[in-house]
Amino acid sequence: MKKINIRKINYVLVLILVMLLGLAGYATYLLHTAYWSAKTSAYEGPLGSLMENQTFLNFLADNDGRVVYLNVYMDVVGQEKISGEKQFSSAFQKDDGFFLFRECYEESGSCVGTEINLSGRGEASYSYVQGSNVLKGYWSVLLNPGMWQGNLSISLSAHRPIAN
Repeated sequence: MKKINIRKINYVLVLILVMLLGLAGYATYLLHTAYWSAKTSAYEGPLGSLMENQTFLNFLADNDGRVVYLNVYMDVVGQEKISGEKQFSSAFQKDDGFFLFRECYEESGSCVGTEINLSGRGEASYSYVQGSNVLKGYWSVLLNPGMWQGNLSISLSAHRPIAN
């Protein structure tokens, strides 16, 4: 009768166990990313009017502490009256982000809004494309507490893409 090599059997059993653990880990990863992808909110479209700005800012406030997908574009200029009406351009550029107006007062000609601070490196981007500034990609949202002269502050940090 042939002698059974216990070392080979142990080696094969350990190899099978490692493969099963690897598959279990990969399955857990897929479930995790599928769960969070389903939970990831997205906002796409233009910014510009006070109503569009307010809708976008409400979206960010509703997703404080979460990762969101953004694909928004805007014309970023100074605060100016447009075509003689009591309207104002929507935003202006900063070194590390931009500022969106959310409310303007006719009698004083002033506006209040929210400062959007951008940070981090990743596949998310804020760039100038064909006449508009474009904010695109996955971003972590953090509402900064308090106001300064009636203005709020929100930090967006670039986040790695979430696999689907």
